[in-house]
Formats: sequence, structure tokens, C-alpha cells
Amino acid sequence: MGHSLDSVLALMIALQSPAAAQRYVIVDALPFLAGIRNANASAESATAMAGAMREQLLKASNEEYEKQLRANAAGMTLSPERVKTIVQWGLASDRATVAQAVSEMWGLDLRPMLARIDKPVLVLGSWAAFEPMGASLKGTRALYERQYEGLKSVSVRMSERGYHFLMWDDPAWLVSQVRAFISQ
Repeated sequence: MGHSLDSVLALMIALQSPAAAQRYVIVDALPFLAGIRNANASAESATAMAGAMREQLLKASNEEYEKQLRANAAGMTLSPERVKTIVQWGLASDRATVAQAVSEMWGLDLRPMLARIDKPVLVLGSWAAFEPMGASLKGTRALYERQYEGLKSVSVRMSERGYHFLMWDDPAWLVSQVRAFISQ
């Protein structure tokens, strides 16, 4: 089970070490992150964009970097206190490492390899943060389903109230989904 970057790592483990687990839980992550902004993006265009993002993160002044952290964190949780926590984590993290991780995750496209995963996968997604921008639950679910359509045994569930940090914003729903999945 992983959240965000950890979910991408879980997918990579499933691909590289098929016997590592019997099932996987992916919490708010996509196998091709760049596809969230552009459904027609390619791995090549995403890699170019990822490099530019890395450079922007590295060149930003401390004030610009903190401002960007605050803006991003505001869309990751419903709780103002948790937003502060996310910002603190970001400021305490090594910026070069963050820039590299963001760049690698943004440029990575695992979709062509998903068919190799033969274990059940539960994908828990969020959409509420996108609602103010005009996204619908149906449309956001469709985006997740398209991204994971290569998986043989996948179940996509969407939280109707949680933002990216589902474990904070919709914990009872998350726990119930995970418990039902692992008890199958």
C-alpha cells in the first residue's frame, strides 16, 4: 500500500518483483502523472516538461519556493492545519531531492507495463479538490480508469470528499475500502 509517490513505487515493485505481495492498494496516484494535465501527453513530452519543472524548482528563490509549496499544499487537504504540516515537510526536505523525485515521477509512464501486473489492485482516488475547477466525479473517475485500464484486476474507487491526503480528509472511507479489499 502506498500514497502518491509511494504508490508509484508500489507499482514499480509489482512490475519488478511480482511475488513481493498478493495485492496492492494505490492511494491517489496515477501511472502517468503528466496525463492529469494533458490526456494526449506522451512520455517524451512529459520528460521534457519534467526537466523544466526540476530546473524551476532548483532555481526558485527560497521565498518563491515556499510560495509554491503553500499553493500546492492548499489543494492537497481540506485541513488548514494539515496544509501547514505539508508546507513544513516541504521546507524541511532537501530541495534537490524533491526536484529530482518530482521530475522522475512526472516523466514516468508505467501504463504500457501495467498488463504485466497479475495481482489485484485497488486504486483509491480523490476528486473533491478538482471540483472547484469544474471537474466532476464521473470525469475524474474516468481519468483514473483510463490510466489503469491496462491492469487485469483493478478496482477504482473515488472518495467524494477527500483531497490528495485521503488518510486525513476521508479516513473512515479509506479504511473501509482497504479492509474490504484485503479481506477478499
